[in-house]
Amino acid sequence: MAKRWNIKKKIDAFEKMKRTLPVRLGNKYKNHFIKAFADEAFSYDTPKSDPWAQRTSKTKRDKQTNKRRALLVQSGSLKRSIKVKRATWSKIQIGSYGIPYASYHNKGTRDIPQRQFIGKSPIVEKQVGKLIQNEIKHISKL
Repeated sequence: MAKRWNIKKKIDAFEKMKRTLPVRLGNKYKNHFIKAFADEAFSYDTPKSDPWAQRTSKTKRDKQTNKRRALLVQSGSLKRSIKVKRATWSKIQIGSYGIPYASYHNKGTRDIPQRQFIGKSPIVEKQVGKLIQNEIKHISKL
């Protein structure tokens, strides 16, 4: 016996996906960018493919504790500033908000080496593609 489509169920699932999927995708990107702080590298095409430049000299705190403090983490405010500002079906916007020096570190300057933590990454694009495909497969099986 052939399986019957329940079109109402599919429409309801699609409407739910339209509301929830952009938020899930935004959080996938956000988590990828936050992971750069733990890895001290940006994962562009392979995990940890773009390691951050190390400090040229020890900080006062490093000398006192004889341990190296993580790069770009003094108070944690830069890492916490990464937010999903907008997540809709037409646009997902993620960035570092409220920290004026974020772009200097992300892009680098003449005096500050680039330590990218936000940007385009084929790794996360592939993960996002799989997430979308799984959602579509789920709806098609209803």
